[in-house]
Amino acid sequence: MLRSVGGLRANLVGAVVSITAAFVLTLLLIEDPLVESRVEASLTRALDAAVAQARSELAAGADPDSVADSIGARRGLRLSIFDAQGRRMGDTGLNGAALSQPSSSRLAELVERARHGQQVRQRWTEAGQDSSSMHLAVELPDGVVVVAQSSLATSDAIRSTLHELLLLGGGFALLAGLLILFALSRSVVGPASELTQVANALAQGDLEVRTRSRRDDEFGVLGRAMDTMAERLDRQLHKLAAERARLATVLDAMSEAVFVTDSQSRIVLTNAALDALVDGDCIGLTPMEAIRSADLHQAVRKARRGDGAEAEIILTRGDERLTFIAQVAPLPDRAGVVAVLHDVTKARLADRVRRDFVANASHEFRTPLTAIRGFTETLAAGALDDRETAERFLGTIIKHTLRLSRLVDDMLALSRAEAPDEEMALEQVEVGAMARDVALGLEAQARAGDVEITLDGLDDLPTVTTSARALDEILVNLVDNAIKYTPPGGRVCVSGRVEDDAVQIAVHDTGPGIPEAHISRIFERFYRVDEGRSRDVGGTGLGLSIVRHLAARIGAEVEVTSRLGHGTTFCLGLPADIAPELGDPERPKE
Repeated sequence: MLRSVGGLRANLVGAVVSITAAFVLTLLLIEDPLVESRVEASLTRALDAAVAQARSELAAGADPDSVADSIGARRGLRLSIFDAQGRRMGDTGLNGAALSQPSSSRLAELVERARHGQQVRQRWTEAGQDSSSMHLAVELPDGVVVVAQSSLATSDAIRSTLHELLLLGGGFALLAGLLILFALSRSVVGPASELTQVANALAQGDLEVRTRSRRDDEFGVLGRAMDTMAERLDRQLHKLAAERARLATVLDAMSEAVFVTDSQSRIVLTNAALDALVDGDCIGLTPMEAIRSADLHQAVRKARRGDGAEAEIILTRGDERLTFIAQVAPLPDRAGVVAVLHDVTKARLADRVRRDFVANASHEFRTPLTAIRGFTETLAAGALDDRETAERFLGTIIKHTLRLSRLVDDMLALSRAEAPDEEMALEQVEVGAMARDVALGLEAQARAGDVEITLDGLDDLPTVTTSARALDEILVNLVDNAIKYTPPGGRVCVSGRVEDDAVQIAVHDTGPGIPEAHISRIFERFYRVDEGRSRDVGGTGLGLSIVRHLAARIGAEVEVTSRLGHGTTFCLGLPADIAPELGDPERPKE
């Protein structure tokens, strides 16, 4: 900015100096020929007049020397008169015997040339003189030659004076130009400098700067125009920033991963979901560099040609395999593409679970139905006549019918547990009393299997707000499961405690335990650690799945620990959000 303003001043100074020098030089160049022509014309007229007057007076019989003296005195020049033989008859500068002095060679030559009928004009400088002279020689009819001579000293003096005046005028003109330039610097360069500062600030992004000019000239108009432009730019940038912030908020709120590329296929915009997916910033990368997927790359290439595309891609994040449907669309004028990645991992998993559920349910139904059909057909074929065989077959049919009934009941219970619109009525529940009632209700089943049920710490549990129906079903499944998988002579313990503002109910059995590899899958539908053992104890394979879904519905957590040969423990954690006894153990229960 300073260089630009200094450059303007230097340009102005250079222009003033150049114009002044050119003007003075031009005057000096045209002054010499102009003065020369004017002086020469004036002298020519004077010489012509002097010769004409001498001719007139000589024709009247006047003395040549007197004529030369009088005309020379009146006209300020020297007049020489020569007779036909070249002798000097009169001269303004000579008298008497001096007239006989020989003429200079140049003058003699001039007289000789005039005697041949020529009117001769010649200019020369005499030896020993500083200025030149103009000579005019004319021959009269009687052979007399009149030579008029005038010095050019006055012309040279005038020319020298003009030179001095021009140089002095040029100096004054240069000084005046510099003074004018100084005034212009204050009235032009100053405002230009201010405008330059504001323009530079605007160019660097400072939209708060203003000229605030109150001048009435063109600089004031320009300054106010710049202020108006800056205000509009400021408003537009704030508007764009707000729009960009809203767009970023919308994009970041989307669960789908989104990226936008430019015409060079470089990513210029992403959202939080994509940043989390690629674990870092991918601005400036190509889609192939950010997400290693050949199918996505092909979809982007197709979209860049102007056609929408869709691709299914598989990505790995840690130990997870994620499935995405990428929808890629071109931007207007082929300025890039926008891609939206929908996470369909859960949908794919749900499809797989649904297929597995249908297959497992069909298998579970097929076994008892096949048995019922076989025994029924055997009875219909004549086995009814054998009472002992018929009774045995009917007992087996009843057994499988009960199994089908339990399977249907568990499937309905699981359906209710998974249904999001299934209402869970919340109420105050005495957790310890409910756990005791469940254990006592299954005591007969335990005695039939020679399994002992013990209770521990249930009386000290507080009241919590939860769904009584869901909690009862969870406890029944856990205790029933423990009894089924505990061998004769074993023990099932139902205990309770308060820990970390949560009510913990544990169901421990002394069964064979669960191998570590199976623990993560025991809550899946129809999953069995030991198929033969599960069918022998009459399990449907849905009980723990029901427990998991119901626990999630009431905000509880279910954890399992097991050691082979030492039994298994299922622990249900209920949030004790309404438990006044927790803060004061001495406070009597209401």
